[in-house]
Amino acid sequence: MKNLKINKKRQLFLDIIREIARELNLQYQTLSEGWIIYLKNNNKKGYIYLYGFGINEDSSAKICSDKFATYLILRENNIPVIEHELIYTQIFYYKNDTSGNWKKILDFFGKHKKIVIKPNKGSSGKNIYFVENETQLEKAVSELLSDSTQIVLTPYYEIKYEYRIVVLDGQVELIFRKKIPFIQGDGKTPIYELLQKHDINNPTIYKNLLERNIKLSDILPEGKKLFLLKQHNLTGGADAEILNKFPEAEKIALKTADALNIKFASIDIIETTSGELRV
Repeated sequence: MKNLKINKKRQLFLDIIREIARELNLQYQTLSEGWIIYLKNNNKKGYIYLYGFGINEDSSAKICSDKFATYLILRENNIPVIEHELIYTQIFYYKNDTSGNWKKILDFFGKHKKIVIKPNKGSSGKNIYFVENETQLEKAVSELLSDSTQIVLTPYYEIKYEYRIVVLDGQVELIFRKKIPFIQGDGKTPIYELLQKHDINNPTIYKNLLERNIKLSDILPEGKKLFLLKQHNLTGGADAEILNKFPEAEKIALKTADALNIKFASIDIIETTSGELRV
């Protein structure tokens, strides 16, 4: 493996696994600068490679790392899931196929009016584009296809909450709700003072406000909430609230794990402002 430096996210992961190993009396050792974890208990041993625990079948794990493949399987199993449209770079086309992608892209955008575009593989909310007009559409597709061989288009949903449900061997082990931080106006205090008052200094938040053409000197009307992020990613600044149970979402998560033949997974489910639940 290449010389990969440990970032803060990985270091936190290592600290958690080390603590668990200590509690369970497991031998713990890291290799390749922390990107491989070796665990041993008596005659049993196991490895954690990157963030893979080796619990799931290889085919299931690979499907789950492919957004479009996951969508197809969930759709076939009648599980409520966000629609995905797959777009390839031309390297995947047959020589006699001259149809191209642009008509498909325009048709999808025309149908939904407001869409999200992102790489087909990837996580942590990276390289995600929110598109509301054809100029943004052209820019997003051009930039993404310059780095990725496959991208996906999805409709944009107004999300109230996003839930993460951890499933192991057909049982829900943990469920928490991701909440986007917000500030609330009082009709007289500028946004930058409200941010300082709440000790909000996340660079992602300021970048997001800039992209939305929201000035820090703006004054929010009294009672008006301003949500500070577009995405519910914890790495981007969203907060987590642990829940005791959410039967409807848990049922969808368990059906999802079963359809994908996955033993261990964190399954994200959105709740739209209209009360709809989708994987």
